[in-house]
Amino acid sequence: MFLLACSLQGAVAEPWWASALHIARQLAAAPQTERPEKWMIKGGAAQVPPLLAADIQKLAGKVLLKSSVHSIKQAGNHVSVHTEKDHIKAKAVVVSMPPHLAGRIPYDPPMPPARDQLTQRVFMGSIMKVVATYHTPFWREDPSTNFTIAFDPATSGPIRTIYDVTPPVEIGGGGSGVLAGFVIEDAAVPAVRGGAENADSE
Repeated sequence: MFLLACSLQGAVAEPWWASALHIARQLAAAPQTERPEKWMIKGGAAQVPPLLAADIQKLAGKVLLKSSVHSIKQAGNHVSVHTEKDHIKAKAVVVSMPPHLAGRIPYDPPMPPARDQLTQRVFMGSIMKVVATYHTPFWREDPSTNFTIAFDPATSGPIRTIYDVTPPVEIGGGGSGVLAGFVIEDAAVPAVRGGAENADSE
């Protein structure tokens, strides 16, 4: 029941695919009582990478694009990162890739067996986001309307949860109402495959 409840509240996995440890950590970091889904970034989350890159460049750092990492080697007090074109030395390396992709990078010395097992068993969930825009957020006129709507997967369609993501006027919202729905895992995978097949046929 714990996994099912968490899945319906927005986890991007079916209950039998989810990690109870990860969900517990997620709930501890962003308790549902604080309604973390209402937090928004002024200007949108898409601006985070370029802003981060700009800060790195201000500190005389470099941002290398199209430079896939072929190996990471640790020797003494430094780490070497090898790409197709570059050989970079640093005091430390942060690998911020999804675990199952990070596990494909050759490491020297090799990662501990427990780390290898983790990267082999942790995968990214399948999720599709659908956004509907309305002239006004009319649902807010009813005080009893919940901020988040969760559907029973046994009786509902492919959309499991719907969130009110209407941006406030003070961060750029123009008065329109915006709802975001999520199609996850068992419903998302066939939809993605169907889309790919349709694209190929066209």
